[in-house]
Amino acid sequence: MAENNVAVIGAGPVGSIAAAYLAGSTIHSKSSVKSNVIIIEPYYSAHTKKIASDGLSLKNDDDTPHLEEFVAPVNAVFSLSELQITPNIIIIATKAFALDDVVTQLKRRFTNREREDITFVCMQNGYGNEIFLSDMLETNACRVAVNYVGNINAPGEVSGHWLKSPNYIGAAYPHTENNARELADMLNCTGLYTEFTENIRPATFLKTILNAALSPVCAATKKTMKEAMDDEKLCETVKQTLLESLGVAEAMGFKYSFEQANIDVLMSYLRAGGNHPSSMRLDLLRGDKTEIEWINGAIVREGRRYGVETPFNGRLVGIINLLERSSASAREEVYRILR
Repeated sequence: MAENNVAVIGAGPVGSIAAAYLAGSTIHSKSSVKSNVIIIEPYYSAHTKKIASDGLSLKNDDDTPHLEEFVAPVNAVFSLSELQITPNIIIIATKAFALDDVVTQLKRRFTNREREDITFVCMQNGYGNEIFLSDMLETNACRVAVNYVGNINAPGEVSGHWLKSPNYIGAAYPHTENNARELADMLNCTGLYTEFTENIRPATFLKTILNAALSPVCAATKKTMKEAMDDEKLCETVKQTLLESLGVAEAMGFKYSFEQANIDVLMSYLRAGGNHPSSMRLDLLRGDKTEIEWINGAIVREGRRYGVETPFNGRLVGIINLLERSSASAREEVYRILR
């Protein structure tokens, strides 16, 4: 049986679900490739300790379509320096704003020669991450446009569901040698269905468009995704942000199918998010930075580059930046005004 050594940096819902599927594939005999999976998670220590002692439990949430339930034999450590081996695959599933720091740590832990034998995979929110990663590490990273969501229920336990299967994977520089197609095959064998695409940028930009339309609206109003979509005024803001962002995509030359760019289909997709807080909302609750500059900020920058005005995205960037800079009491006043 072939064997991969996979390190997943970041144990939020996306990273945890990916780790569980990769490690769990051998349990269910779905794959001829065994994956030894280790998570690197320095911040959520209880989650890291529980995974290290008992493995990672994947549960269904209340939404459909479900992810499969099982306990995966995943290991976990707190830092890259604790790794005893050099992985042949490293998945980066941290917040996008942490990417610069992750690159610094990777350069410190692995030599240039060691990095040549590693396939780096970006599973983050935002647009252009894989380009940044590739250029900084002098490699050709792969990027996954993730179409599942989840929550960390308790230490060592993650739940989630598909928004719309499959995921998509491609290389930062598709005309340069890469392992994207092989990674798609590996992920499909685990049940984490992923389609290879020659050009991943349209898919990641479309995913960024969807995140940009709803995540900051939820964050700015303290509403769940369902509550925001059920609110007539907020729903209209979401719709106008989608339309504005699709205009930027068109100027960039990205071609989508009728279904992919249909506003009613996209609105239905966002409604499928369920009664959960957006990740950006949770970031603000913790007093953390958000990914606004990698999401709406990226759309604003591309709009400026291609001569497309982006007032809705620009306002959302301004609001979230204000909330990031504000004290807890000042944020409450901003929330009151926005409501």
